[in-house]
Amino acid sequence: MDPSPDQPASSTTSGQKRKTENAADNIAKKTKTDLVEEVIELKRSLEAVIADNCQLRQEFESLKTLTIAIQQQNELLQLQFNQIKDIKSSQIQILRAHASPSASLALSAETLSLAERVKIAKEAAQFDEKSRRAVIERLPDAKNENQNALDLDFIKDICKVIHIDDPVEVYRHECSAKNPTAQSRFFSSTRIRDSFIQQFAKGLEEVRLSAPLKPRCRRDMTLSELRLLRSLRKQVYDANIAAGRVVCYLNDLSVIKVRNGRSFVVSSSAEPGAPSPTPVTASAQAADDAVPMSP
Repeated sequence: MDPSPDQPASSTTSGQKRKTENAADNIAKKTKTDLVEEVIELKRSLEAVIADNCQLRQEFESLKTLTIAIQQQNELLQLQFNQIKDIKSSQIQILRAHASPSASLALSAETLSLAERVKIAKEAAQFDEKSRRAVIERLPDAKNENQNALDLDFIKDICKVIHIDDPVEVYRHECSAKNPTAQSRFFSSTRIRDSFIQQFAKGLEEVRLSAPLKPRCRRDMTLSELRLLRSLRKQVYDANIAAGRVVCYLNDLSVIKVRNGRSFVVSSSAEPGAPSPTPVTASAQAADDAVPMSP
């Protein structure tokens, strides 16, 4: 029996249909693959945006904390300025009260009361002493009669490394801290004191010292300055903790910002830091110990 003439046409149509279906399947698979890749790429982009947002939030919190610290610093400086103005005004009033009308334009220190003259002289002497004094924090204390001699030898070694004159006297504050701060008194000049503070970290690298925390050095400060110092240390600590890295550090009483700081890790072996004229909380003490100072 001869094959029907319709069979080749039917076979051809069936083959074309299969090709069309295969092509459609391939297009669908490719489209699905492309969509999956696009979804993955969008997911990566979203994760990057979230990470950037977290970083921006951390930096915002750090800047916010720094702003608060600067505001507090300005308020304290304004308070100190007003106190100085009040003292000066009261001294002028005392001078005028003791001066005769004919001598109102030529007021003399001789017209001051003895108590006022003694007070002014004492304040001037204290300022002069502080201007030549360096304070070393976190220096280990053996709690024996030889500690001052050990401190003096250590500081002399530092001075030898950085090539400056030895201190005339070294002593410790009497307080309840585990390691009271050691003070070095230089009677030659403020310049030598400043040089010692600036190069202390460099000298410490070459002088062997066993201590749980690295000692640090600063100038001797007034009670108002110490309160400001402790407040700034807490603010800098909070800013660095919030960012997870060093975004700022202290140089004397100035907060210095850092663009690409190292990661900020708080030591678990924190020891008490500088003595405070006011009670200190545990969190504030941790901040005082951990805050980075001037390099």
